[in-house]
Amino acid sequence: MLKHLFIQNYALIEHLDLDLYPGFNIITGETGAGKSILLGALGLILGARADSSAIKQGAEQCIVEVTFDIQHYNLVEFFEEQELDYAPELIVRRQVSAAGKSRAFVNDLPVTLAQLKALAERLIDIHSQHANLLLQDAPFQMQVLDAFAKNEKILADYMVWYNRWIELKQRIETKRREHERLNKERDELTERLNVLKEAKPLPNELEQLEARQKTLAHAEELAATYSEVLAMLEGEGDAAVLGLLKEARAKLARISNWHTNATELVSRFENVTIELHDLAQEVGGELKDFPEDSTELAQVEERLALISHLLKKYRCTTCEELIELQAQTQESLDGLDGFDFELNELLQQLAAVEKDLNDLASQLSASRADKATALAENIVASLQRLGIPEAKFVVNLVPQKELLPTGAESVEFQFSAHQQLVPQPLARIASGGEMARVMLSLKAIMAHSLALPTILFDEIDTGVSGAVAAQMGVMLQEMAADLQVINITHLPQIASRGTHHFFVYKDHTSTGDTVSNIRLLGQEERILELAKLLSGEQVTEASLENARELLRAAQQ
Repeated sequence: MLKHLFIQNYALIEHLDLDLYPGFNIITGETGAGKSILLGALGLILGARADSSAIKQGAEQCIVEVTFDIQHYNLVEFFEEQELDYAPELIVRRQVSAAGKSRAFVNDLPVTLAQLKALAERLIDIHSQHANLLLQDAPFQMQVLDAFAKNEKILADYMVWYNRWIELKQRIETKRREHERLNKERDELTERLNVLKEAKPLPNELEQLEARQKTLAHAEELAATYSEVLAMLEGEGDAAVLGLLKEARAKLARISNWHTNATELVSRFENVTIELHDLAQEVGGELKDFPEDSTELAQVEERLALISHLLKKYRCTTCEELIELQAQTQESLDGLDGFDFELNELLQQLAAVEKDLNDLASQLSASRADKATALAENIVASLQRLGIPEAKFVVNLVPQKELLPTGAESVEFQFSAHQQLVPQPLARIASGGEMARVMLSLKAIMAHSLALPTILFDEIDTGVSGAVAAQMGVMLQEMAADLQVINITHLPQIASRGTHHFFVYKDHTSTGDTVSNIRLLGQEERILELAKLLSGEQVTEASLENARELLRAAQQ
């Protein structure tokens, strides 16, 4: 139940502190005084989009804070699911800055808008003047039927399985598309794999082939150069380096007994000789790397041409990428081979989920079919009370070819105001006044079925008057026996039924600004307000007496 409403700097409301009460709360007021502003402010608590233009001019932020008494509404489990702290008294606050930034709090803890909306749906239902359009909305009609049939638990279970079913179908479709794509590429994949397997590219092979090709292309010149160098080192002529070093060492050895420095020089000549001997062996070894015929060069150039062709063909830059491409190609082909097994597993899972889903859909269908007639009878009885004695109402269940998020059927409400007319979809034939009466009947059923703490009606009496308005007031009063009803109205027949009557009015601040305000009316003030609703601003003694009579009748 909504206990208290605090608004600061929202539109024309500068500051508002309002206590609300159990039962039937009535709100009336001057045209344009701000009744719709109250709805806008409450919309923020329900998670509506924050709009900085609604902030009172000159203010840095607006605040809307609502206090609810929730101790009798079994919300502990919901709070646990949302990871919120439960308390019997709940304070919900929304702050919107002039820059358009919005923050929401539940019992002073920040929450997301999604959490705020989920919570608000369990606390209050606001019926605006435009909500009658919902009557044309199939999901809303289904919501009414499910609320009446108390299908909340089975519908929640159905949604879990439905989501699993959709997910599996999407996975199967994705798998089939992938398989179809790979199947089209199977020949190409197989050909690519065979080519790469036959080529057997090696890591760094391109660089090695290029280096070897360069060497073999200059083999004759390289061999001649190495031969000349080897001859210089150890040839037969007088210029052979190793021979000259050997002779120089021998001469120094002969004089080493006479001159100690010669001994050290002999040792150094030995070291140089050993090093040059090793160098000569390496130079000689290099000569073996240059074949006399051109067979190897042809083989290397052929291999290099093959690798270069594969790199270009498969858009690779290195042999490592070719090796990786071979592995990926093998994996794709292996995936094709294992597709049937994976698909069969998914199809088996889908069949199992479909069985459970169809069972739940059948339960939903049976429950709806069982309650559809009773719902229609309840609405007809309500409409007859509201001045449509020949009302006919049909809850038509329409089987669907495929399962929907809400089950195996859609629902269509059909209505006729006259006995001789065949019921037709509501949107086609119901007038504004008839729509209002149908909506009130549906809202009464939903409010009781869903056990909502609070419901707020914004001029649901549009298009009705007289005896119909009086009966509508009685119905609202009856609803208020089980839940808190807040009703914005301009009809005295309805306003007189409230247990508490609030008046919205315009006021002026000391600075001359126009502001909206609201206050609870006392008994005499209430009689005066009802009289104005009856006769306009020119209040007569007859209208005052009529107002007193309305109040007496409402209290009986």
